[in-house]
Amino acid sequence: MFECALIDADVVLYRIAHTYTHWLHDAPLWSAECLPDARADIDAMVTQITREALCDYSLLCLSDKHSYRKAKVPSYKANRKSSKRPPAELLAVLRAYMTENYDTRVFAFKEADDVMGIISTTNRGECVICTIDKDLDTVPGFHYRWHHPEWGVFKIDPKVAARALRVQILAGDPTDGFKGLPRIGPKKAAAMVDSEDFESVRKCYQEFPGFATVEEADKSFFDNSLCATILQKKHNPFSLKYCPALHSHGACLPSR
Repeated sequence: MFECALIDADVVLYRIAHTYTHWLHDAPLWSAECLPDARADIDAMVTQITREALCDYSLLCLSDKHSYRKAKVPSYKANRKSSKRPPAELLAVLRAYMTENYDTRVFAFKEADDVMGIISTTNRGECVICTIDKDLDTVPGFHYRWHHPEWGVFKIDPKVAARALRVQILAGDPTDGFKGLPRIGPKKAAAMVDSEDFESVRKCYQEFPGFATVEEADKSFFDNSLCATILQKKHNPFSLKYCPALHSHGACLPSR
């Protein structure tokens, strides 16, 4: 039914690596003996996701080691440094297996979410974004959440995606280390979003009593917008000045 499954390979990579990581006094350990099984698990997971997403083939989307978000907003994902991570060597070996055996995409200074957002909106109707991350609800198009196979493939309308982004800018995302407006959760943020333009969200920041100046409010608004916005072929209205330029190389689907 669809051409390409855009798979969030970061999630696959970390999930498989965690499976084969053992902990001794908070120190991560692994053995090279696990590699055949780990590689087989990657193969099985990619095959299953591609099949369940009703796609002919897959592209594995990976994050670059550098992030333009972290460069501009140092607190972005800084909270993850203290979490338990699989050994860097194991992650490197499994990532190399992916890049050597699958069609993969990595865009400079961008995350896997951006790769999926750019390719999906460049090839509308041909791709399915496959992830477990609700942040991708801000990208219009076809989606598949493999942790909820009962949902099947579903479509997110551009207006629904844009609204989800406005809510996220207001509410923030503690998992990714950006806080949005203080004491504003997703439900309250959804009630505050009463317009289809992003200037209304900016106004919410400017009118919030916690900022000393309009400039301070604007900085918080743009920092949160930068962290929340997943890149697409066409930027959201406010982001042209604050997001990196897009390059079309690698955004088109490969010839089959």
